[in-house]
Amino acid sequence: MKGKGGIQRLSDAILSLDIGNRNLHLLEAQVKGNVVNISKSMIVELPKGTIVDGLIANKEALAVAVQEAIAKSGASAKEVAVTINTNSLIIREFEVPSGDAKELEGMINNEIRQYFGISETDLVEYRKLSEFEINTVKKVKVRAAVMNREIAFGYYNLLLNLGLKPIALDIHPNAISKLFTSQSTINEESLVEKNVILLDIGYLGTMIYVIAGGNLDFFHTIKFGGKSIDSLLENILSLSEEEAIRKKLEFLSGTQLAEDNKVLAAARPLYGELMEELRKVIQFWSRSNAKNINKIYLIGGGASLTGLSDYLSQGLGFEVHKLHSLNTIELNSNNTDLGSLINAAGAIIRLSGQVRP
Repeated sequence: MKGKGGIQRLSDAILSLDIGNRNLHLLEAQVKGNVVNISKSMIVELPKGTIVDGLIANKEALAVAVQEAIAKSGASAKEVAVTINTNSLIIREFEVPSGDAKELEGMINNEIRQYFGISETDLVEYRKLSEFEINTVKKVKVRAAVMNREIAFGYYNLLLNLGLKPIALDIHPNAISKLFTSQSTINEESLVEKNVILLDIGYLGTMIYVIAGGNLDFFHTIKFGGKSIDSLLENILSLSEEEAIRKKLEFLSGTQLAEDNKVLAAARPLYGELMEELRKVIQFWSRSNAKNINKIYLIGGGASLTGLSDYLSQGLGFEVHKLHSLNTIELNSNNTDLGSLINAAGAIIRLSGQVRP
């Protein structure tokens, strides 16, 4: 989803909205050189059922949430990028012969529509990943994403109705990929010659990103998420949905919880399921690339789950930490949770054209 002039360069600040199933993450930022400088940010909880797998199910509730986030943050920018995650997306990487922009678009659309049986009304966007030559034939490797038109234009029209200027609709893997280069540092440690996992723990699911040498090399979705904890607490502790959510939030804070706390004990089987899924991804990627994973960094709403980093570290045999700094993002406050804003920050980099792919 782009404005009429196509992808635009940032002249000043821009708003970015990362819209999930339970929370809206807003930031206002500028891109300076290779760095997203976040001046304002806000997280607003969405009423249940506002978003269903990326689709806006309650336009009024989302409009109120966006207005609330803007007002509480003090943001004033009108140009807006949106980033979402949805299971309805089709994302594929493949190679096509090199050509100009129009030729590439035609070949990519033909490839996607021929092999994946998508509707003529679905939207196709792509990014160049690399260019190379085989037997004197120049080729381009691309990552293409297919999105339902109804989902895309739902956000476009919502922003227009709020008096805002929609610039682009992004997806989480694209946003993440734009944040990393071969010069990236996470938690003040360089990624040169390192392969790490970024574990984005959301409400309905978790994205596993493998960052190899500063480039997004692989990603995979699993079902573990905040809702898994809610459902387990409801059943194990005989709580209502609201009580389970409140108990989980206490659990996330890690305050006044002993190691043998009932909540932690109840959550451990879910931690085990997450670890097994991680182990499968690590084994698959390592065998395919003859490389090893060095560390895992946690982001997203579930990154603060009590005992999770220690559990994964002990089970997998390497360090697991919550992400607290990334050299392509500057925060306005030490109290801001970087991991909750990383997707929104990445969407802004995508628009700027100031950070190399």
